[in-house]
Amino acid sequence: MSEENISLEEVAEVARECVKVCEEKKAAGIVLYDVQENTILADYYLVCCGLSLPHIRALAESIRRTLLDKGMKSRGMDGTVDSQWVVLDYGILIVHIMTPEMRRRYMLEALYDKRLVVYEGGEP
Repeated sequence: MSEENISLEEVAEVARECVKVCEEKKAAGIVLYDVQENTILADYYLVCCGLSLPHIRALAESIRRTLLDKGMKSRGMDGTVDSQWVVLDYGILIVHIMTPEMRRRYMLEALYDKRLVVYEGGEP
């Protein structure tokens, strides 16, 4: 599956698969936004928290492996091994994984309309 020839149904499936990974890996405060009509940067934004730096790395690696198994490679990743915030860019999906402190500081949710939320879960 490559970004160029992916259907809207497959895009939604990829986003749901990433949510599933986050749920299985016990990410906190998982929110998936459908932003297809609002930006050209991506179709979905996924925001979640890891409760420690190793947890953030594990979440990012699990998502990376899951999407790689589907034939999707990341366009880029921002954040270091010691970073409190990792961003994975898949073109159709942008994933933000951060500590709760970073999430409170940068308040990404303020950028997105609550009506765009298609999934919300994980322990707060």
